[in-house]
Amino acid sequence: MIKSIAGKMPKIDSSAFIAENATIIGDVEIGVNASVWQGAILSGDTNFIQIGAESNIQEGCVIHGERDPIGRTKGASIIGNRVTVGYGAIVSSSSIEDDCLIGMGAIIFSGVKIGKGSLVAAGALVRENCEIEEDCLIGMGAIILSGVKIGKGSLVAAGSLVQENKEFPPRSMIAGSPAVLKKTLSAKEAFNLRKITLSHIEGNNK
Repeated sequence: MIKSIAGKMPKIDSSAFIAENATIIGDVEIGVNASVWQGAILSGDTNFIQIGAESNIQEGCVIHGERDPIGRTKGASIIGNRVTVGYGAIVSSSSIEDDCLIGMGAIIFSGVKIGKGSLVAAGALVRENCEIEEDCLIGMGAIILSGVKIGKGSLVAAGSLVQENKEFPPRSMIAGSPAVLKKTLSAKEAFNLRKITLSHIEGNNK
């Protein structure tokens, strides 16, 4: 279903694939060669949603924005180019930069920024106003509470619980419940982490 609301009709590039039972409502823009698969819901009823070129929103995803009294930039959901949002994931008024993978069943809360080339694995949860910098890997089932900042090229181990407002420098290896900095990754380890992340991202593109 493609439907206008409050006078705003989705803008969908002619090259994009939209499954027949996907739901796209209101202030939504979908870019060149992007795809929205069966059962996905993009609800631009309260704020703007942008899906970049060659990104794919897989089956059962929910993407929406939150109302912002000042304008439509804050509270919007901005999905960059070549991003995969996996089966059943939820993204709420957040920014996901180019070449990222959001794994199946992951939940991204309001005000989160996911940096370019990062992977948020299946079942992970990232709470409000977190910043995950470029080339990070957030492991399966990890929970990152509100206001956390994780530096570029870092790894959060599967099942970790990162407490509110913690900050970690680039190339951190973070693990535990509560999570702590275990070590700083070497240049070689960071390079290998990037290769693993890229292989998963490329393997999940439809």
